[in-house]
Amino acid sequence: MIIIDIHEPSDIPELLRRKGAQIRIRKLDVADYIIGDIGIERKTFHDFFRSIIDKRIFTQLERLRDSFKKPLLLLEGDLQEALYTVQNPNAILGGLLSVVIDMDIRVVYSRDKEDTVNILFLLWRRIHKEGKASVPRFKPRIMSKRERLLFILEGFPGIGHRLAENILNHYGTIRNFAVTNLSELMSVEGIGEKKAREIIELLTLDYRKLRKTHKEEESHA
Repeated sequence: MIIIDIHEPSDIPELLRRKGAQIRIRKLDVADYIIGDIGIERKTFHDFFRSIIDKRIFTQLERLRDSFKKPLLLLEGDLQEALYTVQNPNAILGGLLSVVIDMDIRVVYSRDKEDTVNILFLLWRRIHKEGKASVPRFKPRIMSKRERLLFILEGFPGIGHRLAENILNHYGTIRNFAVTNLSELMSVEGIGEKKAREIIELLTLDYRKLRKTHKEEESHA
């Protein structure tokens, strides 16, 4: 699905939904959009110009490059028109060259917000059609301890970012969560009986038995 940062314009997720894309909104520390292994930083040209002046863009893009296999900068607006509004257009063009050549980050241009939605949708559909809709969960190369704890819990069925936070607020540690029982798990906000049973089943499964069963099935295949 397309993972969207909570600070992005609210109409973009709605337009993507209307097109049929699967989306998820959450707080992202790196990137504005995540599609598979693609991390996308979206900026209007006005924002891009300001971030070049204060050097913020290069720090953001370094983190993007370090966190994703395929970093992408999406610039929204009319470049030529925007260049007329700045005193030193060569500084802006030089910044663009640094992004592409020095940082080795691809740049995609979008005319407006509607064009941005189309680009995001086409990227999502391309991954979806290639049979990569169920890509592995995104794991940034740089993660805080808090992010690691949330990432572990988000691997369980039906547990998203918000529910993972509810669980950690309730249990405090992964160890406490791992030895929970059904009734206590159901007391966590957002977890019903069905989801609780699925989680308990995973927590108590013996991997060695599953591995043995799998080998036996392979030998009879």
